[in-house]
This record gives sequence, structure tokens and C-alpha cells, in this order.
Amino acid sequence: MIAALFRFTIENGRESDVRADFVTRAREVERVPGFLGLEVFQNGTTFVLLTRWTDEQTFRTWHDSAQHCESHPLIPPGINLDPAETLMVVGERIDSATSEGDLGAMSLDLFLPLARVIGSGSTLHVVTLDNSGGVSYANEAFRKAAGRDVDGVALRELVSVDSRASLDAHLAGDGVEPLILQLSPRDGELRSLRAVVQRGPRGGFALIAEPPTDDHAALEATLGCLNSELAVLARENARQARALEKANRELREAHWHLEKISEVLPMCMSCRAVKTGENTWEDVATFLTNNSDFLSHGYCGSCAARMLAEDD
Repeated sequence: MIAALFRFTIENGRESDVRADFVTRAREVERVPGFLGLEVFQNGTTFVLLTRWTDEQTFRTWHDSAQHCESHPLIPPGINLDPAETLMVVGERIDSATSEGDLGAMSLDLFLPLARVIGSGSTLHVVTLDNSGGVSYANEAFRKAAGRDVDGVALRELVSVDSRASLDAHLAGDGVEPLILQLSPRDGELRSLRAVVQRGPRGGFALIAEPPTDDHAALEATLGCLNSELAVLARENARQARALEKANRELREAHWHLEKISEVLPMCMSCRAVKTGENTWEDVATFLTNNSDFLSHGYCGSCAARMLAEDD
């Protein structure tokens, strides 16, 4: 990989126009095969462009092409450059000296496809925070996982209470290792993310996260199964509690009837009727029939003999 560095200085006070042009540029160079990325820096009236390419031949072919020349009219007219401050340097990268070694070099080479994956992918979760911890940018994957509008919301308000202390420590600069954050969507189902927090170059923070894998994912799956089993057991316990309550109610009703039968009732000494209310009397058989679930019907021996004799 090679880097091509351009430096130029504006002489006639039009640096704000140049800056605006870079912000709204057409981005045609992104379509050129072999182009790996562009960064633009400004220091007062001086601008520095750093482009990355797969190799020098690819860069030279584009630089000498009509496509490169066609991009010049996009620069605001009337811009005067200081010739003494105009510089172009092309250098080959020393991969082993790159931050994180070969992995860092590969990350730089894949900057553009990674940016596209970050923006539209569903696995990698990317968030930038302002100095107060509020969300200033979140990709689509994080927005879906959060399950709510996140713009301007403090990140600690989007995670579970148990995650906040660890998050605060990392934002304070006390944590460097990856941390596990539990997003707390409004649907109530916690979602875990394995996250890395990095202080941003312009202040604030950047957070890059992904769903946990390997042992942690297996543990979450196990916990999910246990939660499902507990829910089933809770429903079964509730069903058994209802059945027990019904049995107790029936038992209490049966006990009431037994108590009713065993109560001392006023009984007429002449006709043997029982008093059931104010000035209300019933014969014993009728009272027992109406107030007891423990009666059955049949004939005593004498009555049975009499009935048989009558039938003959």
C-alpha cells in the first residue's frame, strides 16, 4: 500500500470555500479501482490531503488520467495557492511498523469496505458519544438493538443498571479492556454487547461492539432456556394454586353443610318440624334434603316390607 500526501496553502482568504468544497465533494475518486481512502486536514490556510492506494502505479495512472483532470473544475474558482507551500509526496507503507502490525495494515487497506459494512451491517455496532456521553451517531445495527430513538440520549440511559458502573469507568479512562454492556430496549429483553471504548480524536468517545460469542453466547442461551423453563413452572404453579383454591373452597362448603347439620335446631315437640326462620317451619326430611349434600334415598326395613306387601 502507498500513501500520496498533498499539501497546499490558500493565499487569498478563500479557505472557508475550500473547506466547504471538500465537505460537499462528489466523491468520484471512491469509484476508482485501487483507491483505499482519503483524509483531509486543515491548519488555518493550509490543507493536507492524505490518500491511500493499493500501489503507486494505480495512483499514477489515476493522477495522469482525464478523470483526475475533470475533478479540478469542482474546486471553487478564484482560489490562489502559494507555490512555495505546495507539496506532493508518495511513499510506500512499512506494514510491520503500522499500529497493531499486520492487522492494523489490513484494517487501513479495508477502510472503505469496513465503513460500508459499519453503516449497513447488522453485526457490528458503532456509536460515537459527545463529551457528556450523549449519542451523536449510531449505525443501524445499534439502533435496532437499542429498540428506540437514541439521538442525543445518554448511553448510560440505554443500558441496564448493572452495566452503568463499568461504562462510567471506561468513559472516565479507567478501563481499557473490552466490557460487556447490556442494552435495555423498551421491549424489556436485555441484549448483551461486547464493547471497546476509545476516546475520540475530536473529543467524546467511540464505542465499537458486537454480540458476545463462544462461551458467553452459550451462557446467554442457557440462561434463556432457564428463563423459559421458569416461566413454564410459574404458569404450572399458578394452575395448581387455582386447583388447590377450588378444592379448599369445596372443602369449606362441605364443612359448612356438616356444621349446618350438626347445629342445634329448634324442633316442635309435637310434629317434629324444625324452625328455619322467623315463623317458618319445615319437616325434618325436607330441611335435610335442602341443606345437606350427604343424603341419599332408600327404604328402611319396615317400609320396604310394607311396600312389598302392598305390591302383592
